[in-house]
Amino acid sequence: RSAQARQARIAPASRRHVAAVFPPAATFSRPIPFGRQPDLGTERGSRRDACRCDDHLAFGLQRFRKLVKSMYSAFDADLTVSARLGQTFPADAIDTAAVARIPGVEAFSFVLEQSALLEHAGRQATATVRGVDDAYAAVFPLDSVVSAGEYRVRLGDIERLVMGQSMTYMLGIRSLADADVNVYAVRRGSFSSLLPFDNYTRRTVPLGGVYSLDLETERTYVLASLRLAQELFSHPGRVSGLVVRLREGADAEQVRQALARLSGDDYRVRTRHELRASFYRIMTYEKWGIFFISLLVLVIARSRSSGRWRC
Repeated sequence: RSAQARQARIAPASRRHVAAVFPPAATFSRPIPFGRQPDLGTERGSRRDACRCDDHLAFGLQRFRKLVKSMYSAFDADLTVSARLGQTFPADAIDTAAVARIPGVEAFSFVLEQSALLEHAGRQATATVRGVDDAYAAVFPLDSVVSAGEYRVRLGDIERLVMGQSMTYMLGIRSLADADVNVYAVRRGSFSSLLPFDNYTRRTVPLGGVYSLDLETERTYVLASLRLAQELFSHPGRVSGLVVRLREGADAEQVRQALARLSGDDYRVRTRHELRASFYRIMTYEKWGIFFISLLVLVIARSRSSGRWRC
């Protein structure tokens, strides 16, 4: 009896010790990232922690959208004028003096771009060669993203190329001192299978600068002078587009309508959003996804605070 009494007195203390070391399963709670431990004791604490997670998620996705948009804006202008039929149009078909008088237009430049084959030291890669005029630097200030050399596609009568850092790796270019690149473009006109080399126009151009942006842009665009592009692609006096930069605070839709009236029905004027329609459509879907995820988090937090679910 004395042993049973001692065991009866010790048992409550042992249970209290075990409960202190190993609390009941209902008291455990999973940690919520991006903040402190949630306060599940009250409904206000659950809502506060759920809103904190939602704010961090929305903030992270918003920063990602801004980063991707800044990458695309380095080569996509605010407004782009192009031909409805065909790939090129005469450069003198658009009244540049009238374009400069449109309110909201800060700068504009003619470009001519087409695919070409690049070759250096036995390595080859395809790229989009964009020929630009002297006003291109006012539309796209790329001086801040040039990591080697300088942003100048022409030095007097000397033609030069400006390409992305990833493209230099693909071509095996390690120094600007000896970086002559062979550029091949399909010659317009008849195509002969007997003399295939006569079907291409070849130019050897030194590399003058290297820019650093996102991987896709670096592998896609190579900048050259407009004169070189017109000779290379056999398009004398023709361009593929007019890129326009707007002033700060200008209404893009009003400027687009003014450019459309000026250029006529044979040309179309598109904004950056219309050029990257698929990308901005994904951004719209992403916003709806954030909304539904936030709604789900709030519903779960409300259910946990009311005691319906236990972790």
